[in-house]
Amino acid sequence: MKYLIDTHIFIYIVEGDKSKFSNNQLNILQNTNNEFYLSSISLWELAIKFRIGKIHLKYDFNDYLSVKRRTAKIKILPIKLNYIQKISTLITAIGHNDPFDHLIISQSLIENIPIITNDGKLPLYSNLKIIS
Repeated sequence: MKYLIDTHIFIYIVEGDKSKFSNNQLNILQNTNNEFYLSSISLWELAIKFRIGKIHLKYDFNDYLSVKRRTAKIKILPIKLNYIQKISTLITAIGHNDPFDHLIISQSLIENIPIITNDGKLPLYSNLKIIS
């Protein structure tokens, strides 16, 4: 099965912090038959937040883009025009104005793949499949 990994989940995977996952998430992540995708917007988010000091990473930033990502066998899901178009019709959950999340939500809905996340605001979106 295919899964879209939220940005913070990607960080936990790269840093090997299994304590951040639910049992359900851990079982899915450890199943070698599953396919995992990371939105390219997540890498952009990671770069911006790292640069402005909003997040602190365990490893050098470039490790998250290369060796660590390849080791985890995560494919990058590029941004497509239809994802951006979907954002324009997305009914935003009250109080949730994160543009990075909006693109990830759009990708999940269009590709019909669940998001592995611990973000408590994402379940507010109807028809969105969440693995928490």
